[in-house]
Amino acid sequence: MKKLFAAILALAMVLSMASFAMADEPIEITIWHSWGSGANNEAMEELVSRFNKAYEGKIHATAEVNGSGYAALLSKFNQYYGSNENPTVSIIDACMSLNEAQSYGSMECLSDWAANDPDYDMGQFMPAMLVFSTDVNGKVWSFPYARSTQIMYGNMEALAEVGYDHIPATWEEMWDVCEKWVALKGTPAYGHPIAGGYFTYYITVWGGGEYFSKDGEGACRDLNDGWRKALTAWREAIDKGWYFVPSQTTGNHWDEFLAGKMPFCFHSSGNLGNAISKSEGVFTLGVAPLAGKTLDNGEIYHRVYTGGANLMLSANKSEEEKKAGWELIKFMTSTESNIWHSLKTGYVLSHVGVEDDPDVQAAWAEQPFKRVAYDQLQWLNETHVSAHMSDVDNELVKNLEAFASSDMSVDEMLGNLTAIMEENLPRGIVETYE
Repeated sequence: MKKLFAAILALAMVLSMASFAMADEPIEITIWHSWGSGANNEAMEELVSRFNKAYEGKIHATAEVNGSGYAALLSKFNQYYGSNENPTVSIIDACMSLNEAQSYGSMECLSDWAANDPDYDMGQFMPAMLVFSTDVNGKVWSFPYARSTQIMYGNMEALAEVGYDHIPATWEEMWDVCEKWVALKGTPAYGHPIAGGYFTYYITVWGGGEYFSKDGEGACRDLNDGWRKALTAWREAIDKGWYFVPSQTTGNHWDEFLAGKMPFCFHSSGNLGNAISKSEGVFTLGVAPLAGKTLDNGEIYHRVYTGGANLMLSANKSEEEKKAGWELIKFMTSTESNIWHSLKTGYVLSHVGVEDDPDVQAAWAEQPFKRVAYDQLQWLNETHVSAHMSDVDNELVKNLEAFASSDMSVDEMLGNLTAIMEENLPRGIVETYE
C-alpha cells in the first residue's frame, strides 16, 4: 500500500511539473514560518528540501523564519504585503484564516485552486481540520500543515511526591495535586499558555460556556455562566499560588516544567519532541489527554480543540509564482508529508486513514506518547471560529495576562471582556450560541 501511494504521489508530481517544463530557470518562491530552532524548524527545512529535490529545475522554495510566533509573523506579513515583499506561501494561525481572508483580502482561496486541479482530493483532510479556514459559503482559505492540540505533560517523580502515579485525569485531581504540591514545596504546581487560545477555548467550555456564537458574529459571554465559572476557578488557582504566572523576569511555565520544577502542565502537542529530548536525564516524562470535568453522574466530560498552523497562498504574486506556491502547499500538506511531520514533531495527524499507516503504527508502538494527541481528537469540538478572531484575540490576551499578573477581580475582567466583544463583534454580546 505504501509503495502504491508513493507511486501515485510521484505520478501526480510529474503531471504537476509538466506546466513548469518551459521555464528556463526555476521559479523562485519563499515560504515564511516562525520556528527558529528545534524539531519544528528541522521539519520545515527537510520538507522544503524534499520539495526542491522533487521539483528540481522547475521550482525552488526557500524557507525563512520571520517573527517569534504566529501573531508576529502575520503582523509582518501584512506589513510587507502592500510592497509585495511578503512570501508566496506562509504559515498562518489556523484560527486567523477567515479574518485574514475577509479583512485583508491577502489570501488565495485554496478550495478554488483544488477545484481547478483534477488530481487533487480535498477529502484527504479530516473535516474538523478545515473548520477554522472555511467561510459561510463553504470556501476554504488555508490548509492544515502543523496543527496541534493541547495535551498534559507530567513529571512523574514530582507527581509521586504528592501521592500520584499518574497525570491528573480530572480537574478535581488537578486541584488536589496543586494543593498538596504548594503545601509541600511552596512553588506553583502547574502552568498553561495564556495566548494561543488555551484559556478562552478550553477553560471556557470547561465552565459550560462558549467563546463565539455559531455565526462568529457575537460573543457568548454569559452562556451557562461559563466565563464567570472559568475565571473564578483560575483566580483561585492564581491567588493560592497553584498556577505559574509567566513574567519577563521568571520565564514561562514550559521552561519551569522542563527544568523539573512543576508536577504537570498543559502545552501544545507540537512540543512533544522538545519535551522528550529536554526531559531526558532530568525527570521521567509522562503524557496524557487533557483533564476532564467530572459530571454529576460520575462520567468524565472531555471537550478539546485544535490550534496550530495552516498554510496560505498569497494573492499578490504573479500567476507563475502562485502556481508554484500551490504545488508547494500540496506537497507540504499531503498525507505522506503529514505523517512524516507528525512523527517528527508531535503535531497532530490531520488526514483521513493515517492511523492505519505502517509507519504510524510502528511509531506508536515504539513511543506511545506519540498517539496521545491523536486519540484525544475523539473529543474534538471546533466551535470557536470567527472572521473577527484576531481582532478579539489580541485584546483579550492582553487582558488575560493582566488578570493573571494582578489582583484584577473576576467582575473587572468580565467588564473588560464585554468592552472587547462589543467593540470588535457586529452583534456584541449574545444570549445563545445559535
